Amino acid sequence: MASNPGPAESDISKHSEPWFEDGNIILETEHTQFKVYKGILAANSSVFGDMFAFNQGDVDQMEDNCPIVQLYDRADDLRVVLNTLHDSKLLKEHQGKFPFHLLVAYLRLGRKYMITHLLEIAMAKLALEFPTTLQDHQAHFPPEIVLIQSWPRFIDIRTENREHFTMVNILREQNLQRHIPYALFICAALDFQETEDSKSPWTLYSQPGSSYHDNQSLSFQDLQACTRGQKIISRLIYNETFSWTLLDANVSECGINRCHFAKAFLLSDLAWKTRLSSALSAWDSNWEEDICEGHLAAFRRRQDEGSQNIWNRLPAIFGMPPWEELLNEA
Repeated sequence: MASNPGPAESDISKHSEPWFEDGNIILETEHTQFKVYKGILAANSSVFGDMFAFNQGDVDQMEDNCPIVQLYDRADDLRVVLNTLHDSKLLKEHQGKFPFHLLVAYLRLGRKYMITHLLEIAMAKLALEFPTTLQDHQAHFPPEIVLIQSWPRFIDIRTENREHFTMVNILREQNLQRHIPYALFICAALDFQETEDSKSPWTLYSQPGSSYHDNQSLSFQDLQACTRGQKIISRLIYNETFSWTLLDANVSECGINRCHFAKAFLLSDLAWKTRLSSALSAWDSNWEEDICEGHLAAFRRRQDEGSQNIWNRLPAIFGMPPWEELLNEA
């Protein structure tokens, strides 16, 4: 008599860390099981607490005298969060940039299961890396710091792994729209400097390799938004942020001939240094030499007003609602 075939290998669940032999609950997702403690989960998550309270007598699966709870999360995300909840040392401040995989897991599962302290960590890091005010952007990137050489500054987002594209997709997945205009600006600004490098793994229209996942590519909608943004912002730079370079600094206004030549020199210098990210740059005090006080005040005012005007238009440039609406969303 032929024996019944066993379960397919792909249907067999595997144990994964954290796995405590004296744990009293098994969480399973993507054929991966974690054996942990109900009390720790309930203490940190009202969702888990309610789940356990309502299902005490309704258990379909058991293993090692522990109930098995089936979840529908990514195993990697759940592993990160469970390890953090069961080992307080992992909550200590990370040296350097915050790991990308931790941010994603804290954000996704912190929101889903109402794990407040993990969600707060993720949201605080997002607010730093994807600011919603021009003042915060300029505080992180003063004139002497070049954005395309220094971004990211707070989260370990690997552009060579197309993780800045992944970040846009996660922001959309989590409906965190307030951070999307800046995230798309980053994608557009970084790509704008790399268009001649066809071998780059992360230019907007380069095809990801076979090892990449779907979420490492931008949607067609966001690709179009970035391309449109590049065109619009590149036109606005000298109409707004650097519009002061078009002001007439003739000698009759200040009586200082060098003022006119200083502005002409700055214009030629900016012509080859200007990047898409320059659209949001603050006034650089290094530009002030040989410019009279009267012209300096006018130039600086134009720079401040111009960069603010572009910032105000940033959501519309990338097809998003205005800042006021985005910032009022829950």
